[in-house]
Amino acid sequence: MKEWIGHVNDWLERILLKGIGQLDIDDVKQLERLSNEVKGLNMDFLAQLLTHLAVEGRRYVWGDAQTNLATLVQSYFYVCQYSQLLAENDEQES
Repeated sequence: MKEWIGHVNDWLERILLKGIGQLDIDDVKQLERLSNEVKGLNMDFLAQLLTHLAVEGRRYVWGDAQTNLATLVQSYFYVCQYSQLLAENDEQES
């Protein structure tokens, strides 16, 4: 589990440094792959959050009028918060 949290955190950090407003289709595809891999590990809630972020990201990249940057940022921070909780929980168990 720690390895996959690391992969998710790497993606989150890269997007933070890049700027979430600069999200592109390759970022979304990578996020979708992460979501599918996490699903395979039975980390369903994290997979659900990643999938939702990917959907919002895809809408944002395609210029969907219903998706604005604030919606994308909100989804991004939900994943950040949950990832942080998982990392803290993993540290306490070690």
